[in-house]
Amino acid sequence: MADKRYVISGLLTGGLLALVLVLVLFSGDLSTRKTLTITPALYVFGDSTVDSGNNNFLATKAKADFAPYGVDLADGSPLGRFTNGLTFADFIAQYLGLPPPPPFLSFKDPQSRKAIQTGLNFASGSCGILNHTGAISGKCLSLAEQVDSFQITVTQDSQQPGKRDPRQDHVAESVVLISMAGNDYTLGYFFNPTMTKKYDPATYTQLMIQSFMASIERIVKLGAKRFIVLGMPQIGCSAPFLLRNRGKCDEQVNKIIASYNSQITADLTKVGTDWGIRYTIIVPEKIDIRQVAAETKLKSALEPCCQVDPFGICIKDSKPCNNRDDHLIFDAVHPSQVYHRYIATNCFNGTGTCMPANVLQLCRSGG
Repeated sequence: MADKRYVISGLLTGGLLALVLVLVLFSGDLSTRKTLTITPALYVFGDSTVDSGNNNFLATKAKADFAPYGVDLADGSPLGRFTNGLTFADFIAQYLGLPPPPPFLSFKDPQSRKAIQTGLNFASGSCGILNHTGAISGKCLSLAEQVDSFQITVTQDSQQPGKRDPRQDHVAESVVLISMAGNDYTLGYFFNPTMTKKYDPATYTQLMIQSFMASIERIVKLGAKRFIVLGMPQIGCSAPFLLRNRGKCDEQVNKIIASYNSQITADLTKVGTDWGIRYTIIVPEKIDIRQVAAETKLKSALEPCCQVDPFGICIKDSKPCNNRDDHLIFDAVHPSQVYHRYIATNCFNGTGTCMPANVLQLCRSGG
């Protein structure tokens, strides 16, 4: 059995917004999930931006299983999300009429795991596209390892061993969300002297892109057809680089990030037709936290909402700020629930945030 907290907790937080959006988009009987669901499942891959608790089950220092994380979930429990409430992936799931995908590692046996038909979360905080990323914190699941877990989900968690799993057809109608790459550049490269000596930025970027596309190809071969990919914001203006550069953005880093985003977009466009997939990329400029701060005009947008340690993580059991809805960041490095909801809402049925289509259009498209 899985810990029920990971399966049902958080469904009410932000639920009113999700319900209003669903009611606007669809009419039907609220007593049946089927009338509200526009895709059968959401499968989540990524790092701490969307980890819903997998790291709780790993030998790593990168955990968010303590207060004040999770303070705004329905029961206020710190389940492992690196924020005060729900993540971008959780909100996308709600808008699709689905529950937040529970962490894959929260299931102790395949029998309980295969009962979950609405998607799973494979994300792992501190990890990245490349296998070495995040090792400094302990064990985490790289993108390739997360795809391994997805493969188990699709092939081994079969209702009828030895026969084609209906879930493979189910996956083709579902959505895959990937939020990963930031750690590869921070933990894995710019703050990793071994890697900066071994690779120049362009070569390292190519290694990332090759590994990323190889994982995409594996996911496609397992049946996936629809993808949401988060572009990488300008991490040269994130807390680690601001500290290193005495409050100034590292524009050279931002140029490298822009090159990565451009190449990922080009590669996805190229293979879209060849592999028969459809995708949407969250435009990096639209998720840049400074841009969101300017758009929302929140009073304390760029201030942390908890006491942080030297690594920018909330100090265990510290008291969070009271005006959390005025903050776009929760600790010094992770977004708040307000930020996650803002991006998810605009990406789901807005214009400009996700290109070439929003999530609703992606799900309604054929193929």
